[in-house]
Amino acid sequence: MWTSTLKKGLFLIGGLFLGGAVHAQYLRTSYFMEGASSRLQLNPGLQPSGGYFNIPVLGSFNIGAYSDVLGMSDIVGVLDSGSDLFTNDDLYGRLKADNRLNVNLNTDILSFGWYKGKGFWSVNVGLRTDIGASIPKNMFDYLRDADQFDLSRGTLQGNITDMNFKVNAYAEVGLGYSRPVNDKLTVGGRVKVLLGVAHAEMQVDEFAVDMNIPQNPDDPNSWNGTYGGSTTARAHIMTSIKGGGLSFADSYDSNGNAIRQIDGFDFDGGGFGIAGTGFGVDLGASYKLLDNLNLSAAVLDLGFIKWNSSNTTVASVNENADVKIDQSNYQEYLDGDFLNLERFNLAEDKEAASSYKTKLSSTLLLVNFQF
Repeated sequence: MWTSTLKKGLFLIGGLFLGGAVHAQYLRTSYFMEGASSRLQLNPGLQPSGGYFNIPVLGSFNIGAYSDVLGMSDIVGVLDSGSDLFTNDDLYGRLKADNRLNVNLNTDILSFGWYKGKGFWSVNVGLRTDIGASIPKNMFDYLRDADQFDLSRGTLQGNITDMNFKVNAYAEVGLGYSRPVNDKLTVGGRVKVLLGVAHAEMQVDEFAVDMNIPQNPDDPNSWNGTYGGSTTARAHIMTSIKGGGLSFADSYDSNGNAIRQIDGFDFDGGGFGIAGTGFGVDLGASYKLLDNLNLSAAVLDLGFIKWNSSNTTVASVNENADVKIDQSNYQEYLDGDFLNLERFNLAEDKEAASSYKTKLSSTLLLVNFQF
């Protein structure tokens, strides 16, 4: 069942981000080690000191992370906040209207390279996972208000918009070549065939709640019957996985019409396979400015994956609903479970389950280094 709460999701993202910020330093450090084969992952225009063969899997495992808002101390604060996460004023004060987190994991299953004349050839077979999230500040606004809610306040309003979470998992088979143009400039590139393993995304255009609790004039902290409220939900979930994805079960609306609603994930295809194919390219160059000073530049992961419609499932919702809020259910609107997508009647959307393309997470890298 689709039951993960937002708080657990944020702790998971925070943990991944913290780990990425630490381990990413190893790859960045090796970039300045002349002759290291791992530098080719960051710039295919560089050349190692000799041929190489990396031990499968163990030869290269890297984690990178990026946030446009949070630094290391902020992430530590998130992990230490516990139940005070959404009332953490220091963290809240650093947030922008839109807050982005990205985590990238990759490992080479097999990689090797060799010199032929002045040119250097390289081959790699690897696995990649790119995770991205966009978390709006208005989500924190709502959950901070909900955390401080009591009956004497009487009302609670929240409007969470433009939140998304995406995961791309794929294999790549790359062929690279670099060559010195002259005694100062070396250029190179890598072409990659991409084999899509899995893609999943959740896009929340709007989740809104409006609670209106009429106060009891004799006791503002007591219940006074059943209270009005309304909710709005506009969102979709999409998965592309060979032999699996979202699963659905029949339910019925007030008019007796059958609706295929989301009830979890299903993997009955006998294992993972190729759910899409694509193409990518890396470009790089290195220029010797002085005898002991080089300028290095690279553009990585220009490309896309096209996911097959036969491996794609989609669930969506677009509805406004009046709800009754009383003693038995009001607490459901006061915590992260309000964002549990199962609450909002996500239904199968066969028309949206067509083939589509996703872009790779491209990177521009500029570095000066001495040797």
